[in-house]
Formats: sequence, C-alpha cells, structure tokens
Amino acid sequence: MNKFLGYILGIDTPSGASIVSIETVPMYLALILSVLACVTLLIISFRLYRAEQIKLPTRIQTFALCSRFAAIFAFSMLFFQPISCNLKLKGSRPSPNLLILDDSLSMQSRDTRTQEDDIARAEALVGKTTLADPTLNIDAKYPSRLELAKAVLADKPNGFLKALESKGPLKKYLFGNDLKRINEKETNYSFLDEWQGNQSRTLLADSIEKAIANTSEPPASLIIFTEGRDTNSTANLNEISKLAGEKNIPIFFVGFGLSQPASIELRDFVLPEIVQAGELLGVPVRWKLSKFDLDNNPAAKIELRLTLDGVEVARDTIPAKPGEDIRHALMFRPPFTGLNKENSEVKVFAKLTGIANASAEDSLTRPVKIIDRKIKILVIDKSPRWDLRFLLMNLTREITSSGGEGKPPRKALDPKFVILEGDPDLTSKDPFLQEIPTSRKDLFAFDVIILGDIPLEKLGPDGPERIRQFCEEGGGLIILGGKRYNNQGWNDSPLSNLLPIEPGPYDTVSLNEKRTTIFNPLLTKDGLVQEAMKLAETPEANFRTWKD
Repeated sequence: MNKFLGYILGIDTPSGASIVSIETVPMYLALILSVLACVTLLIISFRLYRAEQIKLPTRIQTFALCSRFAAIFAFSMLFFQPISCNLKLKGSRPSPNLLILDDSLSMQSRDTRTQEDDIARAEALVGKTTLADPTLNIDAKYPSRLELAKAVLADKPNGFLKALESKGPLKKYLFGNDLKRINEKETNYSFLDEWQGNQSRTLLADSIEKAIANTSEPPASLIIFTEGRDTNSTANLNEISKLAGEKNIPIFFVGFGLSQPASIELRDFVLPEIVQAGELLGVPVRWKLSKFDLDNNPAAKIELRLTLDGVEVARDTIPAKPGEDIRHALMFRPPFTGLNKENSEVKVFAKLTGIANASAEDSLTRPVKIIDRKIKILVIDKSPRWDLRFLLMNLTREITSSGGEGKPPRKALDPKFVILEGDPDLTSKDPFLQEIPTSRKDLFAFDVIILGDIPLEKLGPDGPERIRQFCEEGGGLIILGGKRYNNQGWNDSPLSNLLPIEPGPYDTVSLNEKRTTIFNPLLTKDGLVQEAMKLAETPEANFRTWKD
C-alpha cells in the first residue's frame, strides 16, 4: 500500500519507512486559476462542437466532452498544482558499515609459508578464485596478501561480502596515502579492480579518523582489511580507538600477513621529494625486528640495500637485535647521468641473515625527483654574526663528485654572501659580493634568498617589492630574526604577507623580567610529520615530548 501511494503521489519512500498520514494543503490562487482554465477550455470545446457542420450523436458528443474535460482537468492540476500533499513517514534507517581496504604496496608482499596447514588454507581459498576466473595468474602456494584479501571478499559460497551487506548499507573505501571512497555503482565485485595495492604509505590511524569524521552519520562499524603496518600517521591509534569507543563504533581488523619467527618489517625511510645529483644524502631507515634468541644466533645480521631506478647505490650490514623501532642511515650520491630524473624511484630492502627459517626481505619504495644543477643562494646580513658564519661554513662545505673519470669536481651549491658591515678585504673575494644585486636579472638568477638581521631600508627603495615578486615567481625566501633590528618596520612593507608572524617593536626590557607563565609550543598536524620537528624515535614519543 505504501509503495502504491508513493507511486501515485510521485514520492520515492525510503526503504523501511511507512506512510503514517497524508496532509493536503489547498493553494487557493492556483485552485481559482485551475477552475477558470477548466471552465474556459470546456466552453471553447462546447462551442467548437456546436459550430461543426456534421452533427454527431448526443451520446458521442457527451463522451468526447467528458474526455476533453478529464484531459483539461489533469493538465490544469499538473500545471497549477492547486493542492499540496505532505507525507508523514515512520521507520528506521540502519547506519552504514564501512569496509576499508589497505591499498599500500606492502599488501603485495608474499609471505613465506612454512606450515602445511597455512599453505593448504591459502591454496584452498585462492584456488576457488582461480577456478572462477581462469585468466588470473596467482601462485596458490605463496599468494600475495592482496590476492588473499580479494579471494576472501570474492568467496561467494561463504558469503562474506553478502553477510556484510545484509547487516545494512555498506560503503567501501581504499586507504594508503589518503582515504578514498570507492565508486558505489559497481556490479559483480568489480570494485575489487580498483584495489591495486600501489600506494607508498599506510596512514592507518589517519584513515580511521577520517572515516569516522567524514560521514554524515556515525557508522555502525568499521571493517578494515590490512596487513597492520602504520607509516607516518599523525593521529594516534590508541586515541582514535578510544574516540570510536566513546561513539559506540566497533572496529574489526581482518589481518593479512603471517607472523614469522625472527621476521623483519620495514617501518619507514626518510627521503626528500627533490634531491640533487652528486649531493651526499643520508637516508634514515626504520624497521621492526621480532624477538628471537640472540645468544643462540650470534651471527644474525641485518642487510640493508638501497636502489635507485633498480641500480644498487648503497649497502650496509649491521648486527641484528630485536626491537620495535631501530634506525640506521644509508649514504649515497645520486649520479649525474643515466637516470630518469623527472620520475625516479628509490627502494630500500632489509633482510635478516644468519638465522634459520628467517623471513624473506622486506622493502619500501618512494618516488623522487633528481635535479642536475647548482642551487644558487643569496645570503644578506648586517654583520658577520654567528648565524652568518654558520651558513658560510655549511653552504660551502661540500664539493661533490662529477661521477666521471678525469672530470673536475662539481659543487652542489653556489652560495653568495653580502655583509653590509664586513671587512672590504674579506668581502671582495668569492663567495662574497660587494653589494646587494639591484637589477631584476641579477636577483632572479638565484633560487633562494636568506635575509638576516638587517634594517628594511638597506634593501633599497625597490628591494622589498622586488623580493616579493621573486617569491611570487617561484623563488624561495628564508628570514632570520636577530637582536639588533628583529625585522622591525616590515609590517607595512611588501614583505609583510611573506612573514609567518607580525614583528613587534624591539623591547629592551629583559624577557626574564616579563615571563610569568610557562609556554608550551603545540605542533600542528603538518608540524608533526616534519623531520625538523621530530625529537623522538616514534610519532607517539615525539607527540609526548612536545606536549611535556
């Protein structure tokens, strides 16, 4: 009955809802216009019939007039809409369950299965999928974690996915570098085609936080298919779990990946998005090593390898010791030639050796862009203070190898320094300049400008505006404060919008006399993932350090 009423009234009632009452509200002006239209058109029709030369029988004329009146009445009702209907619905709508699938590269790992029952279960599950789709090329004995997970969802006889859908609406997501909703228009499990396992990070805690926060209504539950590794999440998994508990949202983890004796798991490695050819790079690598008997395995070692576009560029071997978060830096120089510099790939491998039945090596991959030119830096300061001497020492410290036999060394950086109150005998030699470049051509030849503790007027009348244009067109700017001028007067200059703060007037009163309360800096989410802000080994420990 509800569906019939909804169909008659042109209303699509939600599933599980029933019509309690119908309220009609007359629209008097529209009703008057509708009646006038019906009467007018009926009179016109009647006069037309009377004017016809061929006289039809009364019975036929009456039927035709009634038919026309019915058509005119229906048209006027649709056009003028003289009566409005309001429905009162009653029912309940179930909250959606969220199916969240790990789309990181680690889902492509193949676990070394040594137990016969593990191998049999994997072969039985993947074998069904392979038989259902002969085009699949799956190693049934050692399937990847992604292949196993897809087989679980595609296992129609056991009805895993159908069981979820029977509990209410099911929304599907992928997570890796970010949380992404899967297209809901899929049929016959085609949504699994979007699950490729090709994202470089696994922001597990961040994705759970977004899944809870981004929905218009609280989800009934979260079902997460993952191998369990979290890399670089700014959110804390324990805190997110507590938040889900407070909102009565259960979280179910479906784990993939075997826990092997003496297994190594790469956690993360740090690499800039852009590196320079020939520059010496340190790549800190983090890993987790499961517990094992160190006394009975004194020869246990960790082999670390680093490849650039498939070519090994660094290797190191260190003693193995169990631990949750262990670090070691691999050093290498990107070569000047022979690489895909716009879209290169760095891959780190970690392998545990010297132990029987140790797990296969683990790996992580990051994209990187390699540039092959000197970075030109202009440093401007009032006097040779310690900050300037530090920059002078560090920016000129390294001469890189050219990578070619018989070729002269090449520098990665090309810094120039301007000291407004420096010794002329010193500042007349390279890398010093006698004065600040004033022409657009000379200034825009640099990549980065570092402004020290100088008064604004020393930049010249057009200097601040020219530096603003320099930044607007892609140049970098670093501004260092100081005790002498402290960037005074910059608030009303073209550089004001480039400053992260509003400098106040210089105060000669000692800060110790004014300090009355303790100040604790609080990092933003962006700050938590910056290497310069990491004061501890793990994100959780780093968060606590800043908080304390």
